[in-house]
Amino acid sequence: MNIYEFEEIENQDLNYLINNYDDFSIFRKKGNDSSRAVFISTILHGDEVCGLNAILNELDSNQNYNCDVYFMIGNVNAARFCERLIDVNFNRIWTQNPTSEIELKAYEIYEFLQSLNLVGILDLHSYNCSNLIQHCFTSNTDEFSINVSRKFCEFTFINRGDENLFVDLTRDICPSFIVECGSNKTTGADEFAFNTIRKFFQIFEVCNYENLNVFDISQGVFNGEVNIKFNENTSLNDVIIREDIESLNITKISAGEFFADCDNLDFFRFNELDIEKYFYVENGKVYFKKNCTINLFNNEFDRLIESGFYIYDEN
Repeated sequence: MNIYEFEEIENQDLNYLINNYDDFSIFRKKGNDSSRAVFISTILHGDEVCGLNAILNELDSNQNYNCDVYFMIGNVNAARFCERLIDVNFNRIWTQNPTSEIELKAYEIYEFLQSLNLVGILDLHSYNCSNLIQHCFTSNTDEFSINVSRKFCEFTFINRGDENLFVDLTRDICPSFIVECGSNKTTGADEFAFNTIRKFFQIFEVCNYENLNVFDISQGVFNGEVNIKFNENTSLNDVIIREDIESLNITKISAGEFFADCDNLDFFRFNELDIEKYFYVENGKVYFKKNCTINLFNNEFDRLIESGFYIYDEN
């Protein structure tokens, strides 16, 4: 982990950063009061570049900031190859009990963040689904954090805090948020990320922007999260998921809704999860067992194995 002053990269673009700096490099732009700060995480997944584009545009706009602003570039090696990840998912290495080399590096960053007087943390992502709406995740359950999340996006999802996500580990430092800004590598995602940063800065009194009105736009807050993944050995021969499954993201799903063609539930990775609480099999087909909402579901098997999808109680 290295800390650099923003002046070193001022007016440079994404390509310059990912070709000249290492994984987990952190940059600071000093504000008027260094006794408090905010922190923005970008490209934890190397192909999700909207956050880095947005923070560079914002910091190059020559605003006067009331406090210090830090931002981090995560999986730089993957970003150089426009890959989601190389070997390790940088969003699943944040643990209080690090064992691997990469987890130890992540924990070093966590300790550094603890040394700052942070008032807010923002982790910016995008997604592959073309028809999914922007949304926010937080592991903080206090009223203030939930109210902040409702100003970022129309939908908020409460994390259970047991998945080794960046937002899970940092929730005990200050209010911490993931915002999924739109479809990957689109102008819309870049714009949404930029607007989210400005909302974040205004809410946490980093900067006051003329004519920026920040208000509650929420249509729902979802709880009861379960992260469901496919077995590592699952193949297209084992299960045929309904073709329009991505259209069910962030919609109300009723018990009995069709999920996939398969005569068993063995394609799911059980761990300690009682999968039969959520799905059942009848006549060679898999159905949802309860009213719920799903999020971040896509048909790419590598994603379903690596990070899976999320199911929430109906709210």
